[in-house]
Amino acid sequence: MKNIREIMNKRKHEDYLPPDYYIKLLKTYSFSGKTDIELFKEVLRHIPYTDKSIEFGCGTGRGTKAFLDVCPNSDLDILDLSRDMLSYSKIRYDIKDAILNDSLSFMAQCSSVYNFCFSLWSFSHSIHQNLEKFENETEGKKYVNRILKKFICENLEKNGYFFIIHFDSHSEEQTILMRQWAKKSYVYDRKEKQSLSLETILEALEELKNNGIVNYRIEHLCGDSISYENIDEAIEIFLNFHLEGVFNHCSDDEWLKIYNEVKTDLTKHITAMGKLSISPGCYTILISKN
Repeated sequence: MKNIREIMNKRKHEDYLPPDYYIKLLKTYSFSGKTDIELFKEVLRHIPYTDKSIEFGCGTGRGTKAFLDVCPNSDLDILDLSRDMLSYSKIRYDIKDAILNDSLSFMAQCSSVYNFCFSLWSFSHSIHQNLEKFENETEGKKYVNRILKKFICENLEKNGYFFIIHFDSHSEEQTILMRQWAKKSYVYDRKEKQSLSLETILEALEELKNNGIVNYRIEHLCGDSISYENIDEAIEIFLNFHLEGVFNHCSDDEWLKIYNEVKTDLTKHITAMGKLSISPGCYTILISKN
């Protein structure tokens, strides 16, 4: 238990996880037998052109590799807030332009024009982190909404596309996590509603759609159950991977309380056969610029 906390205790939030540790903890996410990467590649094969592209939140380059497998000749920029992640992917996939920044901060001041943009799972992190800066939901959503509309209107080329995989906050997996995230900020205290990041994205897209600027397609996917070797592996993944180690800096008593709450929630998913498995979920959003 102590080691789980010490691994992440000295890292700043923007550092996220060390790339090798991230890879060690990452589970395979699949939907009706197709992994998230396979689903992304299917989308790419129907995109007419990807001459100038950008990935928001490249991490260790899972999406980067998938994109380059299908579109090897594209001019691809990658962006991440973690210096370690960005350096890892830049070197591994020989990327020329690697941008150290938060996604929304980059979008706000971006002057480049792209015909394909994508983010697999990580775009919500930037939105939530920016929403946390505001004292109330209304002002935060207004700020994020303005940046999203600016980027799509000014920096996404006509007939261009933007693809996002966004987590489902009502899935078994995220229900456990949102309970803990709600301790950090009102932003995550949504109860019966979907995440504030998804709500904010869709409100911006609806406005753009009503103004004839974009069309978009959103699809809800229920994930195949993810199995864990034991409760200790699951706790480590939930605390350090999903919750990003953000609670490892709190007091010993508070951390132990969170540890026990997560353990209790995970234990509820152990079957009579002793197997621990939890289902994820996601929304895929494909935006097309008119």
